[in-house]
Amino acid sequence: LLIFLSTTTSCYSEMASYNYLSFQNKVKGALQDVQRALELERKPRLAEDVDHTYGAKYGLVNLTTNAAIIAFMNCFKKFGLDGDVLKSIDKTKPATLQFELSTSSKFLKEVKVDVPVNRSYEESEVTTESDPSKTTTKKKVLKAVNHITEFHWEVEINWSVFVYSGTSKEDGKIIKSRKCITQ
Repeated sequence: LLIFLSTTTSCYSEMASYNYLSFQNKVKGALQDVQRALELERKPRLAEDVDHTYGAKYGLVNLTTNAAIIAFMNCFKKFGLDGDVLKSIDKTKPATLQFELSTSSKFLKEVKVDVPVNRSYEESEVTTESDPSKTTTKKKVLKAVNHITEFHWEVEINWSVFVYSGTSKEDGKIIKSRKCITQ
């Protein structure tokens, strides 16, 4: 297993070369993990560290392209684009996989709310009259309140993924769709 990494250092800035070094270190760490998982006689290495023929890169590109296609097909299958749907597509026309999203919002109401703050101010007033037994204490507590205006909206979100052949969107097949309404 060969992995091709090529750079022209004169074309990269210091940041790009730093990212390249970071990427190289991550690949080397992944290769060590792969080595542990594979048989003992298989030792994956970076292509720049291995003698190889000029044509070997085409084999590597073919292998990685096939792996990418399989990964995409697995993702599409999770969405519902399976073999039956693929067989129903007209192969004489180009196929389109399309994602559509629509949103709408409606204003419901405006509400003014008083929210108490966790601070208060206490004020005491002591008054004494000529008779010392007639002392009165008045206590006044002031609390802070935030006046907040809340706006309530209803938001509707519709999305769908569908596939169709040629330009006939109407004949397409919806693979997956969702509708969500929230307030």
